[in-house]
Amino acid sequence: MFASVGITEEQVFGDLYHAWLKDTGEKNTNDSRKLFREVMEHGFGERQITLRKERLGANVAASLAALLHRSPLSRLDLHGNTLRDAGCEMIAYLIRDIPNLLYLDLGANDIGPLGMQTLSYVLSGHKKLQTIILGSSKHDAYANRINASSAILLLESCLRSRTLRHLDLSGSMIGEHGSKVKSNGTTPGFIVGPPRRNSEQPSSSVARRNQIGFMKTPLTPAAASGGAGNPVSADMGDDANNLNDDHSGVGNGGYCRPVDVLAELISTSSTLTTLKLREVMLTTSEALRLVTAARESSSLAFIDLSGNALTRAVGDAFGELIRARAGFQSPSALHTILLNNNPLMRSNRGMPPPLLFSALSRDSILVQLHLDSCGIDDAAMEPLCLALGSNNQLQSLHLKNNAITATGAVSLARVLYRHSHLMDVSLEGNVLKDEGICAFAQMLECNSTLLSLNLARTWMGECGVVALGVSLNKNKMLQRLQIDDNHFTDEAGEAFAALLESNRFLLRCGLSGNSMGFHTVLRVEKITARNREEYRNAEKVDLEKNVIHLHYQMYKLDEARTELENLRQRKIEMGRTLDAFEVQFKQETSNVAKKLQDLQEALAGCMEKEAHCLNEKRRLDDELEQAHKKAEVDMETLKERLEVVANAREKMEEEHRNLKAQVDDMTHNGPQREAAKRQQLREINEDRQQWASQRREYRAAISEVQAALKELREKGIEVSKASGPKQSKKKKKKKSNA
Repeated sequence: MFASVGITEEQVFGDLYHAWLKDTGEKNTNDSRKLFREVMEHGFGERQITLRKERLGANVAASLAALLHRSPLSRLDLHGNTLRDAGCEMIAYLIRDIPNLLYLDLGANDIGPLGMQTLSYVLSGHKKLQTIILGSSKHDAYANRINASSAILLLESCLRSRTLRHLDLSGSMIGEHGSKVKSNGTTPGFIVGPPRRNSEQPSSSVARRNQIGFMKTPLTPAAASGGAGNPVSADMGDDANNLNDDHSGVGNGGYCRPVDVLAELISTSSTLTTLKLREVMLTTSEALRLVTAARESSSLAFIDLSGNALTRAVGDAFGELIRARAGFQSPSALHTILLNNNPLMRSNRGMPPPLLFSALSRDSILVQLHLDSCGIDDAAMEPLCLALGSNNQLQSLHLKNNAITATGAVSLARVLYRHSHLMDVSLEGNVLKDEGICAFAQMLECNSTLLSLNLARTWMGECGVVALGVSLNKNKMLQRLQIDDNHFTDEAGEAFAALLESNRFLLRCGLSGNSMGFHTVLRVEKITARNREEYRNAEKVDLEKNVIHLHYQMYKLDEARTELENLRQRKIEMGRTLDAFEVQFKQETSNVAKKLQDLQEALAGCMEKEAHCLNEKRRLDDELEQAHKKAEVDMETLKERLEVVANAREKMEEEHRNLKAQVDDMTHNGPQREAAKRQQLREINEDRQQWASQRREYRAAISEVQAALKELREKGIEVSKASGPKQSKKKKKKKSNA
């Protein structure tokens, strides 16, 4: 925790603890040490320090400046303490030695002109600072005291910055009204030099001239008597804060008014996005000057001019800016306008509304418009609602403490039926009564975008609160509802709480200042606490799902990384294999070429042998054909003989059948014919024996013919073998003779 800002725990609970005891007046007790530990553990974070409203003074500032030298600190928030000029100078030393600082909040620290001018020299040379908050509220006990002279120097340092994004000078007296209040015959002005590094001289010629001018400036008696605390303010005295507010020639750039420097900053800076000037006593003409500069700025997106007694002309100027932007005549990127507590209109006087209202119909950039306590009445609500009917970008609309009645509320509720972006609406302090509240209740039944609705101090009655309860049964989007300080009773509150039981989306509901019992308020608080718990759990579940999804993605990435490594290894192996294959391919190519040549030679020899074999085949085919013809003739002869034998056999079989018939007849005729038949049988057997002998003779003749045929075939083969060498010898003789 402490290591992230470059210091140790021993340093924090040593030097810083003793400085804290001096500033707060606490005694060195166990309770004090416990309190200090809680403050430090809560205030120190990751490269940031946030110590708001802890009664810290110059001693703690000096201790921090010593401990945080060259620290990686990026955020320093000391809002609401008591640094004063002496502590501010110590913080200036600290800022000079922290090059990575991005955020600085010294608001409400009772810092006077001397501290502001000392701080301005450091801010002008810083290379990374983006946010500077020096503003205070009128409710702060230790508001900063920035007058015109110190404001000019501070704004000139902001002009030289190339990284400034957020500037808050609220509560300062930089307008003409402020100069009139402060013009009470103070001493002539002087300019304080920048904080020194030990005994070094100022690095810039401007700072040296300022120091020379300071040395030549006569001191007041109080300044000559000296003072304690800040080394510079010790030489100045207690009247060092009474700087001259005469604007003639103040500052290094020769600007007469802080507004001139501020206008140039707005129009020339390419990084400034947020400007807060609440309650700085601006006049209408000065505000118009700033609006004109904002019209030329392409970076300024947020401007707060609340509490400056500005008139309708400022609203018209903003309307012209929006119209010019819609017509592509201005590069302005302004999306937030805060004009609270300015008399832009006089309610119920028949005054036309500012052009800002009608210009919203063609705008597609503005998302936040706050017009609290601006005298807006029902007549002004008509063009505003008409413009909102065609505007689908505005997200936040505040109209607190105006002169809006039920008529204007009904018109606005009708617009909210179809407006798709408006999420925050505040009508606190207007006399809407039950009629206007019921219109909003009907709207809530259909609206699906509104997240926050403020209807506090709107003269709401029992009908209105019950109607809201009924509408919240159907609404699933509204999260914050303020109905404090109205006129409904405990019975209506109980009905509202009972109707709210079924709502699972309302997270906050303000009910203070109504005529209802504590048990009813507690019941509503329990309902909203239940909804908040469910909402947090839903977010937790979504986050857990996202974590699981991210873990799965990481797992997939690891798998992909492993697979990629494997593919790389395979690629390397494939490269090596490819090289080896190329070498082997070259060797095999040469071997194949040699084998091909050998095969071609062998093929030529085989072709010669093939030609010789074909010739021999033709000769043998001729001889075989002759032998087949002869064998066919012999076979035909044998077939004829076989047919004769077959015919004779058929005759014998016919006779045998006849004999069998006779035998049967004999068996039936009796023994008298048996003797005759036996004699006849003997004769037949003799004939059969004769035929069998004759058949054997035929078979012997056939076998002789087959043997003769076999001898002929063998002779043919021998003849073909004998004639082959003779023919080859004849061919060789023919070739030699040729």
